[in-house]
Amino acid sequence: MSKALVTGGGSGLGRAIAEELAKRKYDLILVSRNAETLKAAKTELAQTYGVRVRYIAIDLGREGAPEKLYSLTRGENIDILVNNAGFGIAGMTTQTDLKKENELIRLNVTALHTLTKLFCADFERRDGGTVLNVSSIAGFAPGPLMSGYYASKAYVNSFSLALGQELVRSGSRVRVCTLCPGPVNTGFNKRAGVSFSVKAMSPEEVAKCAVEGMLDGKALIIPGLLNKLCAFAERHLPPIWAANACYLMQRSKGAENIAQKEPLPVSLEEKVMKLLLDKGLTVATAESCTGGLLAGRLINYPGASGAYLSGYVTYSNESKEKLLGVKSETLEKYGAVSAETAKEMCEGAAKRSGTDVGLSTTGVAGPGGGTPEKPVGLVYIGASVKGKTEVKKLNLSGSRAKVRRQAVEESLKLLIKMLTEE
Repeated sequence: MSKALVTGGGSGLGRAIAEELAKRKYDLILVSRNAETLKAAKTELAQTYGVRVRYIAIDLGREGAPEKLYSLTRGENIDILVNNAGFGIAGMTTQTDLKKENELIRLNVTALHTLTKLFCADFERRDGGTVLNVSSIAGFAPGPLMSGYYASKAYVNSFSLALGQELVRSGSRVRVCTLCPGPVNTGFNKRAGVSFSVKAMSPEEVAKCAVEGMLDGKALIIPGLLNKLCAFAERHLPPIWAANACYLMQRSKGAENIAQKEPLPVSLEEKVMKLLLDKGLTVATAESCTGGLLAGRLINYPGASGAYLSGYVTYSNESKEKLLGVKSETLEKYGAVSAETAKEMCEGAAKRSGTDVGLSTTGVAGPGGGTPEKPVGLVYIGASVKGKTEVKKLNLSGSRAKVRRQAVEESLKLLIKMLTEE
């Protein structure tokens, strides 16, 4: 049975292309940074079409990630590579975030180029294989107010069409196809922060056209008559005219003021999970006074299953000993609310779960239970990262709920500090 690898395959157009291939009985490898959407897509496609599906959760915009993906799949005898992962940024170029622009270039350009070259070399050795690079009609014109995105797609168009011709002229049976849709009704515009000014095609419509064109060996695939007309105009208008037309279109979508909007705050759990996923680390939690709040914060992040493996709520001393391996001598000598117990709890969580990271909380949340030596609000938090452990003493105040929330916040901050230094 033939096999296809689809990046950005967990949702949107990539998911729709994967389904079109599954209908044709291709086994699938789905790739995305979001493990949850990948898992859902895997289950549905495998059950519906009777094909084998596996997924790899990886952020291809990270340095070295495309090479890592290739090394993980090079022995799979892949017949089709679909480079679909990508995103756009809207706004005045002088005001958009430089870090995000560089992420865009790494994902839209560098990752696509790298994967295309690596897999094409394999296809050449086997004298067969197809690459479908997902570009856009945006690649045929300059795009004010989305300049980085339009430029990235211009690169994809030029690179893919040139490589395709090299292969054809050399007599190779390897094919490179370029898909250039117009607006597609996916999460793209939501991430870019704009809205469509014309009617968008559905992902299913575009995917059907893409797969049919690819299997027919078309070098350039433009779905829809309107998109074909737009692409023709963009290629034949003087560049400055095309740029002016694109500016007016993007301004009508609200792109002009996007970069001036307040950025959405990044939560502590998002920072933690991104650091863990970027570093390929896994985590387990061991909680006493927070009673599962810490675990709940971490699994709020979509795709948390890629890093979060297990959690323990060990309220009693007996459960601390039985589930986490905390020594009875430690509990007898120092008590449950102590730095020593917090240390053994986080280390035990990591050891028992087989994770790289362990987090722990133990304290007196109140309103009762405090003593002069260990008053209400005394909390110890611990973090163990690849064998290195830090414990922090907190003296918190407020209601029981507030103490527990603050303990969770401080635990996340401690882990961020350790992961940043690691």
